[in-house]
Amino acid sequence: MIDISKLVVSVWDCDDERLPLSRDLIRTPPDMAFIQSMIDPGQLEPILVCFDIGSFFLAFGRRRLLAARYIKANNLGAGKILVRVVEASQNDVVLFGLIENAQRNANGISDYVAIKTLLKRDKTATYKSIAKAICKTEAYIKTIDRKYAKVPDWTLEATLQGKIAETTAILVGSFRPAEQRRCRDILKEKEKLTHEEAQGIRRFIQKEAVASMMPSLGLTSATPTKQAFFPRGDIDKIAELLEAKKYPELRRLVVQLLTR
Repeated sequence: MIDISKLVVSVWDCDDERLPLSRDLIRTPPDMAFIQSMIDPGQLEPILVCFDIGSFFLAFGRRRLLAARYIKANNLGAGKILVRVVEASQNDVVLFGLIENAQRNANGISDYVAIKTLLKRDKTATYKSIAKAICKTEAYIKTIDRKYAKVPDWTLEATLQGKIAETTAILVGSFRPAEQRRCRDILKEKEKLTHEEAQGIRRFIQKEAVASMMPSLGLTSATPTKQAFFPRGDIDKIAELLEAKKYPELRRLVVQLLTR
């Protein structure tokens, strides 16, 4: 492994063409407290840029880079940034990012995105080899992979950008395709998606599905006659039976619920 501490530190302009454009940086934007710390006392740790076959890749330091650009754009400073450059492959870029994340504040989604990228690029990579490289346990790597495996890529990106909370991302990952599409539409429209909005979408679509099936089940109304509301477990069971097309069993359940 390369000893990063021995690399020469250079000073670059934050808009240097060797650095990625801000729109290509998937990262929660820096808050004002972080930006102020980049002004005083200033940048304490250089960002890491990897060079491979004529191309440059940012390994870590996205938030520092975004903060430096904010400082420059708002005339709060010169917009200079400390940089270390190392010759390394794109797989090394991902590993460096994982290691830096592990040494600072653990971010499960950042780790998952990096692990997913590494497994896709390097066919020889395993949970064990990744865990060893970033000084984590193999169980941690497996847990992270399982936890976020069903979360759509657009949801992961939005979470890293601060538009969706992690708990909301996991909730969206449990949704059916129609529910996920509705969530994505709201995110595009509002540039954010709250947990309450996501839960509301699931309830709305499940209600629509039940209502659309009432005539074929021999029922004339989806409005309960004896019960004002139904527990979440009952609604989920109806949705499961609809998806499985188990209509006789579904009809019995609906009749049972409506006559409670």
